[in-house]
Amino acid sequence: MSRIVFVGCTLVLIALCSTLPASERLPSLSLAIDDDPRLVAPIIQHVLPADWRILWQDALTAPEEDLRREAAIALMRLRQQDAANIAQMDTAMLEGFRTTTDPIAGLSIATALIQFDVREAAADLHQFASSGNIAVAQQIEPALERWKFAPIQAEWLKRIQEPTVVTATHLILAARGLAASENKAAIPGLLKLATDEAGATQVRIAAAMALGTLSNDGLTDVCRRLASDLSQHGFVNRLVAANMLSGHDDEFSIQVLLALAQDSRPAIAATALQQLLKTDAQSVHSIARELLTNADANVRRLAAQSLVEVPSVEAVQQLTSLLNDRHPDVRNYVRESLEALTKQENLRETILLQAARIITGNNWRGLEQTARLFGSLDHEPAAERLVELLQHKRTEVFVTAGWALRELAVAAMLPAMHEFVLRRSGEKLTTADNACFTYLFEAFGQAKYLAAAPILRSFVQPGRGQQPISRSAAIWALGYIYESDPPGDLVQQFAGRLAAAASYPSSEHLAVGTAAAISLGRMNALAPVESAAEIHGQGDLLYEACQWAIAQITGNEQRVTPPTRIAPRDPFLLPIAQ
Repeated sequence: MSRIVFVGCTLVLIALCSTLPASERLPSLSLAIDDDPRLVAPIIQHVLPADWRILWQDALTAPEEDLRREAAIALMRLRQQDAANIAQMDTAMLEGFRTTTDPIAGLSIATALIQFDVREAAADLHQFASSGNIAVAQQIEPALERWKFAPIQAEWLKRIQEPTVVTATHLILAARGLAASENKAAIPGLLKLATDEAGATQVRIAAAMALGTLSNDGLTDVCRRLASDLSQHGFVNRLVAANMLSGHDDEFSIQVLLALAQDSRPAIAATALQQLLKTDAQSVHSIARELLTNADANVRRLAAQSLVEVPSVEAVQQLTSLLNDRHPDVRNYVRESLEALTKQENLRETILLQAARIITGNNWRGLEQTARLFGSLDHEPAAERLVELLQHKRTEVFVTAGWALRELAVAAMLPAMHEFVLRRSGEKLTTADNACFTYLFEAFGQAKYLAAAPILRSFVQPGRGQQPISRSAAIWALGYIYESDPPGDLVQQFAGRLAAAASYPSSEHLAVGTAAAISLGRMNALAPVESAAEIHGQGDLLYEACQWAIAQITGNEQRVTPPTRIAPRDPFLLPIAQ
């Protein structure tokens, strides 16, 4: 069963990203039209018809092994579609699994049993996994671990104690399973595996990670020795040490991890930082300044996280420099963190001052991030600079500036925003221009800024370079501006756009038709909305927009569209009559 919230215009915006220059991207920002009103598409409910269900149950136990395999795969597809009544297939799946003689069919049914969380199959799955087949073990043993299936513990322990008679994959599965089940009896065997320099790297790392989970003391001396190996082949030893100390919080272990956090190999540094963040984030502050300039983005982000988790004025000053970071994940994380930290009164002023310094600079990354930060914080003193940034050449900057100006809603900036739209609309419009206009149009609508009505009206009908996203916003804005006294010709234009979107085949974009229905609802124009709803029929967001408009006009409660019940897509087997 699924429910889709109206993000129609957002989806249009995402689709347009592919038309941008390769080095630029459209920022992912909220649209007012997606929340005002908040439309919800009808529920789509997949169901397995009764006669199909009987047929599929028979297929799971059929003599033909291929038919069993296909039935299991089909059921897994159904589960992905959230079908409502497929839990009744558990018994047939279990019977089919117990009686199959084909390993391929067995693996398919086993996978289905795991996806359906059929825990009564645990013993049968364990027996199947004991065949020694790696693919089977990789599929089944993690499930037995989640289900806390106790009988497999002895087998995992035996593997760790006798590692030479099993594969590396089986050792890794055992280490993970023993750690998840908190089996401390495994510690001696795991320690031997982790410190065996002749062992496979992936096994050593898995054993070290398991030890980090199971032990919170007693491994410091071993790890100090491993961490001090700076030889050409010492990389694995240092990585093992960083993982083994995950649960240690004593002073000596912290010192070992701090040394590893400054390792030249990013994988080691990042692992050590992750462990320190669990036990003593404050300790990272002593080396944070150096780590914030590390070549690896993950190391920089983890160092930033240490400052966020134990914040101070000095930490904020260091963090704001990362608003210019070359990696989007790092600078986005820092901006989101700074926004959250402004709730602490002792930090808010410092954050605003540092961000104000960056927004006056020239680095486009920092300009984008601070524009977004000020918009989210409703920091009105930034409004004039944001108007200036509408002229910036970089997509990320001027589009975000448009969004931030809508968020700030400073009435004194509306004439300048309007002037920018008038000037830019006389040029060839790009995808980025349309995105920026969308936010500015929404601002005009929310402010009911009548002076912008002529330029907004020029976007109602399709025009050169005008895309559905900006046209939808223009129509939505006009609905607010003329809410109390709509011009007759504008109502007719909206009715025409709605009818064109509602007809089949449609000659107008769905998002434009949806915006037209919403504005007609605000303008009290009932007839075109009722007509479109009748022509188009239920099942999507355009119909829901019409129902919302009808409720707005009549004052009645909005009609709730009942769930649409449909049979599975692409069924592998149907009754012969169908």
